[in-house]
Amino acid sequence: MTTAVVVALAVISVLLLTGVVADGAAGSTLTGLVIVLFAGLLTSSLTARVTGDGLAIGFGPLGWPVRRIRLSKIDRAWSEVRYPSQVGGWGIRGLPGSATIMLRGGECLIIRYRSGGQLAVSVDDAERGAALINALIAERPPVGA
Repeated sequence: MTTAVVVALAVISVLLLTGVVADGAAGSTLTGLVIVLFAGLLTSSLTARVTGDGLAIGFGPLGWPVRRIRLSKIDRAWSEVRYPSQVGGWGIRGLPGSATIMLRGGECLIIRYRSGGQLAVSVDDAERGAALINALIAERPPVGA
C-alpha cells in the first residue's frame, strides 16, 4: 500500500507542478487528495523499538513522529491477540485509561502503565517485545531505593 501512495503522490505532484491541472475544482480536488494521501502515508505503518530507556513507537515509513514511553512509567508488558472489531476499528483508538494503535489484527504488545492505564500496539513479534520490556523492568532498582 505504501508504494501505491508514493506513486499517487508523485503523479499528482507532477500534474500540479507542470500546470496540467492548475485552476478550478480539479486543482482544489487534487490538492485535497495530495493532503489525504500524504496523511495516509505517514500513518500507514509503525515501528516499535524496545530500548534501555523504554518503548519508542515511530509512525510512517520515516518513523516520525515518535511516541516514547519511559521504562519508569511501565508496570509490565504482555502479548495478546486482538482484532479491529474488538477495539472499535483500525487506527488510534482510546478511552480514558486505555488506548490502542491498531494497524492490523493479530498479535499486540500490551503495556500496563504504573498509573493503571494501558496501551495496545499491533506489531509483529509482540511476545518478544513484551519479554524484553519485562526483563528491563526486572533489572531496574526498586522505587525509593
